[in-house]
Amino acid sequence: MLWQIPLSIDKFIYQMKRILIATLMLLLYSAAQAQAKYEYSVYGQAGISTLKYKLSKKGERESDYGGGGGAGFTYYLNDRFGVTTGLELNVYNAQTSYSQTSGQYTTADITGDQLSYTYSISGYEEKQKTTILSIPIMGQLLFPVSKKNDYRMKLFAAGGFKLGIPLKSTFTTDMGSIATTGTYLYEGITYTNLPQHGLTSDWSAEGSGDINLGFSSMVSLEFGARFDLEQSMACYVGLYLDYGLNTIQKDDNLPLNEYNAGNPSEMLYNSVLNSSYVKKGEIRPLAFGVKLRFTFCK
Repeated sequence: MLWQIPLSIDKFIYQMKRILIATLMLLLYSAAQAQAKYEYSVYGQAGISTLKYKLSKKGERESDYGGGGGAGFTYYLNDRFGVTTGLELNVYNAQTSYSQTSGQYTTADITGDQLSYTYSISGYEEKQKTTILSIPIMGQLLFPVSKKNDYRMKLFAAGGFKLGIPLKSTFTTDMGSIATTGTYLYEGITYTNLPQHGLTSDWSAEGSGDINLGFSSMVSLEFGARFDLEQSMACYVGLYLDYGLNTIQKDDNLPLNEYNAGNPSEMLYNSVLNSSYVKKGEIRPLAFGVKLRFTFCK
């Protein structure tokens, strides 16, 4: 991995929270005490908003569209440089498909007898959707274009970091067909075509569930143009890029199809993001697109 957190993830998140809270309090205090200019903003953004990962087994991964929005506060240290923080909510979408895949593992039935469970899936498709709450800490520079411009346009560039907290991560699957077998270890007999026991030779299925993902730290960049609409209002139009610096993968060895000992006829499913189908340490948020921001200045 190109970048690693030197502390444990819990200690890292704790330290990041302390830094973010301290920075926010300092900015609010400075804005209240000083007469320098500051802005409140609301914004929306849209474009490619996905989870970037590599598959360990041959298949297809597709990025998807998404977006989000938020509210922010910028405190200007002078006429050109300001520091921004706030809260934003973004949705990340991705898809995975396999024309053919299979798996095998040892489990136990409801009586505790050990069996070797095998599944083979044709036409596997999965969609993932993750909602992340982010706290940005960014610096912003303004570059005046012309004092004679009627729209008082300025160029801007911003960069910094975001701490991402996953609020909800879900997946849906569609399987063209699935075949399962079970071989009991104590007798060496393989059983098939017993749907009431979770063993079937041809079963089309759909599934859904939650994905177990962790916190993220992201680098964020923006650039574009700012237009002063009125004395106390402005509009920013630009492009943005968010890229995850650490993996958000937690569980990494679950099977796609899980034997349900309590109710064998009802299959259980897991996302490829929590399985060995994704290379370990490779799941990162990635987003880029167009951002529109309205600010209220003082």
